[in-house]
Amino acid sequence: MVHTHCAAGNGLALCMKDLNPTLVAKCHKGYPREFQEETTICENDYPTYRRRNNGQTFTICLPNSGPNIQTIIDNRCVVPYSLNLCHSYKAHINVEVCGSVRAVKYIHKYIYKGGD
Repeated sequence: MVHTHCAAGNGLALCMKDLNPTLVAKCHKGYPREFQEETTICENDYPTYRRRNNGQTFTICLPNSGPNIQTIIDNRCVVPYSLNLCHSYKAHINVEVCGSVRAVKYIHKYIYKGGD
C-alpha cells in the first residue's frame, strides 16, 4: 500500500487540507517519511519505522489529475500493512506497533469511553 494522495505537492488531496491558508500545505499523515536505517522507539512517542533507501522507485500518474501529471514514488511513501489482515478482511488495514505506556493508556481510554 502506497500513500500517493499528496504526491508531488497535490494541494487538493484531503490529507493536505489546512485550516490556515497562510501556512504551506503539509500532509497531515506525515508522508513522505524520511529514510531510516533502524526502527527507533523514543520514550512517550510513536516509533519511527525502518525505511531503507534501496533505490527502488516507480512512476505513477497522480489520482484525479489527468494522465499528464506523473511523479516518482519510493520507500518514503509506503504505508505499513499486514497482507494477511488485508486479505482476511478484504479491506485496507494499516498496522503499527503501540509499545509505549502512553499508547496503551490512549487505547484503553478509547476502548472504554462512553457513547456520544
